[in-house]
Amino acid sequence: MTERYIGVFDSGVGGLTLLHRAQELMPHEHFLYYADSANVPYGNKPTVEIERLVDEAINEMMKQPIKAIVLACNTATSVSAARLRVNYDLPIIGMEPAVKPAVLEGDPRKTLVLATELTLRESKYKELVKSLNAEEKVDALPMQKLVDYAEEYEFESPELSRYLRTSFAGIQWDDYKSVVLGCTHFLYFKEMLSKFVPSHIHFIDGHDGTINHLSNQIARNPFGTTSKLKCLLSGHEVANEIVQPYLNFLNQRSSRFATS
Repeated sequence: MTERYIGVFDSGVGGLTLLHRAQELMPHEHFLYYADSANVPYGNKPTVEIERLVDEAINEMMKQPIKAIVLACNTATSVSAARLRVNYDLPIIGMEPAVKPAVLEGDPRKTLVLATELTLRESKYKELVKSLNAEEKVDALPMQKLVDYAEEYEFESPELSRYLRTSFAGIQWDDYKSVVLGCTHFLYFKEMLSKFVPSHIHFIDGHDGTINHLSNQIARNPFGTTSKLKCLLSGHEVANEIVQPYLNFLNQRSSRFATS
């Protein structure tokens, strides 16, 4: 098992935020990152098309020695996770907006969930909110364009600022206590988002919970194993340097938080 990869799948570069955190928490594991960059974004595509694209991607990933797959894409999780768990005999770890920890905080104020259009439209999200009896505690705001900004490596610009200002116009922030980042792409914008929301608002994401769940589902590599990373873009293996700028950005942000 020590030479097997943890597969991390996303429609594009969003899953690199989870990969980066997984490398921090699981430094001796090998990772295979698959970005379906030829077809990003998924959030505004028909469900049947997403099913086909996810199936094609997972079939490609399974040609490698894989011991688990993380669907680092809320949209792919909503559409395909249940079916993939039936079809493949290995852990399939999905992601969903971190509504549960937000609701369980006990603060009577509401939570605002930011996600893609399809994630918010799918029954899986609606059932999640209903199961928590949180219909009156959770509001949702689609922010599909953040996916495009992330794919363009545009994390701070006048156009992005205008988009955020327009998107948040009319939000009565005194009614809210937290914002759930319900798409892995959105974590790139954590610092930028903080400029447009009051200081009492805190951000919640599902990365650590997902990685902890993954860790409990696999045989861990022993201490001392040198981690490997392999990258596929829509089925084609590419040099890691293709994704390295994004990982560098996340490393720099982690360093700023550690020294602040």
